[in-house]
Amino acid sequence: MICFKNCDAMRDMVITPLQRAAAIDDLVKHYKCIIPKAVAKPVSFHPTKIDTKFQKDKAYERFAY
Repeated sequence: MICFKNCDAMRDMVITPLQRAAAIDDLVKHYKCIIPKAVAKPVSFHPTKIDTKFQKDKAYERFAY
């Protein structure tokens, strides 16, 4: 049986979360996330022709929810 606490080679191979955090500390401190502005087309409305009462009721239902 290999004991982790008594084996130097095993201790050197296994990286603890604290050791990992210390290794990337400089990288995290200097990390920047650059998000460009989103550009969208202006909103345009296109009127539709509603012929029947059924179409009118469906349009009101879609508008209400």
